[in-house]
Amino acid sequence: MWIRIKELIFSSPFAFYTILFAAFPALFLYAYNISIASARDMWLDMAVSVGAALIVWALLGLLLRDARKAALAAGLLIIFFYSYGRIYDALAAWNFSIPWHPYLLSIMLFIWAYCVYFIKVAHYDFKRLTVILNVAAGALIVFNLLSIGWYEINRPKPAEPEVVPTAATTAAIQSDNSSAIKPGPDIYYIILDEYAHPDTMKQYYDYDDSWFIKSLSDKGFIVTEGSRSKTHETLISISSTLNMQYVDPATREENVARLMDENKVAAFLKSRGYQYIFIGGTPFKADLFYNYYEMGRTGDKLSDYNRMLIKTSMLRPFLSYFDSSEFDNLYRRGINNALAELRRMPSLPGKKFVFAHIMCPHSFFVFGPNGEFIPPKDWDNYVDKQYYLGQYIYISRQIYSVLSDILDSGAWPPIIVLQSDHGLRPHVPGFDVNDQWEKILNAYYLPGGGNEQIYSTISPVNSFRVIFNYYFGQNYPLLKD
Repeated sequence: MWIRIKELIFSSPFAFYTILFAAFPALFLYAYNISIASARDMWLDMAVSVGAALIVWALLGLLLRDARKAALAAGLLIIFFYSYGRIYDALAAWNFSIPWHPYLLSIMLFIWAYCVYFIKVAHYDFKRLTVILNVAAGALIVFNLLSIGWYEINRPKPAEPEVVPTAATTAAIQSDNSSAIKPGPDIYYIILDEYAHPDTMKQYYDYDDSWFIKSLSDKGFIVTEGSRSKTHETLISISSTLNMQYVDPATREENVARLMDENKVAAFLKSRGYQYIFIGGTPFKADLFYNYYEMGRTGDKLSDYNRMLIKTSMLRPFLSYFDSSEFDNLYRRGINNALAELRRMPSLPGKKFVFAHIMCPHSFFVFGPNGEFIPPKDWDNYVDKQYYLGQYIYISRQIYSVLSDILDSGAWPPIIVLQSDHGLRPHVPGFDVNDQWEKILNAYYLPGGGNEQIYSTISPVNSFRVIFNYYFGQNYPLLKD
């Protein structure tokens, strides 16, 4: 029986691995980003990829006059196609000069064409290789399906928030349920993504950011000099701050998403009558969610998942051409809308905890220092330092204006925490910033004597421990910075 099955498998194997290779990139990207990706986008991208692979396979079949040879040629093209973006990023990360798309794309297509020539002239039936590739492709698909299934079965449940009340505050809460409508300070936690420390800007960009620091100080902010981030992974950094404890960088992405959704800072403040408002792009749970990506859209556009998949492929060089209006909308109008939402927060009734994650000065670079438009070819250009610097200057001016409006609104004096999640990441294309990513912007506006609780090396993980201890009578011990 087994001998007969073996003969059937090896005598005339069907090369279905080509279809599986085409389906794999979309499935892998979804499995890796399952906590934030859309299954609908995954199925759509997979269908397009498989459909295109079948067309290429058919055309190569006409050229090579052999189905298995055509399948192998098509499979190689799929591998080359979806490896392009990763090869491009690897060359940049290894401190090569940034490859020019026309050269890299031409080289890879030339190598593929050379492989097709050798496949055509080869006196080999490729039966055994077809079986091997069928098994390998099947294993890749099964592994990712199991990963998706495991996530769905073990989707983490929200954790109970840790609250450390004192005897006095416990008694007050139990005896007076009207605390939810009592006045209190609005609390703002604002993240400027990849905002480098002034020292980094001075050393690597020859830019003096002292005007911004002095302007914040003149407004009553305490700006620390020695604060550092423990990680350059954004969600790990932010979730550590919002949960008031260090999060292991090896934590699975879905668990980090849960920590963001059910963070202890928001849970604590909601138990005190605060409304939790999130301004950002990732749909974390909040009472009110302002998605500045959606606010910047003008029509049906690519999703972030679509864009991530395109950036891994040979379509990457053309992304800016058919997606340019979207980036203008998402990153220009979207970020400006997010800043506008921050400005209007004081006018909303009731006590508010406002968490705003602003993807700026992080690429894509769409602002010059005065808000100028940046051409699409330079949206991700870290090598020419003017683009990061221009966006850095722009967001510094804008966020200072927003903070001034909040403080001048006449509302109850707010609590404001302004931070960067990390500085410039290590191995920025074109130059190496070493450990400069650890240095962050960390500024506090804590009225009524709260500023005196801040010290120069305070880490973000202790920010809300200090705030809750001073303003809410808690007993959180400070963690090691």
